[in-house]
Amino acid sequence: MYYEWDEAKARRQYLVKFASVWLAAIALAFLPVWWLVQETTF
Repeated sequence: MYYEWDEAKARRQYLVKFASVWLAAIALAFLPVWWLVQETTF
């Protein structure tokens, strides 16, 4: 039984998952701030 472990691919998938989680958190944190700015501007 031979299993090839591609470290570069695993690291890239981990970075993509990590970046997507960070982007989702930043978007969720930014949306209420943007909504408040829109409410106070107009």
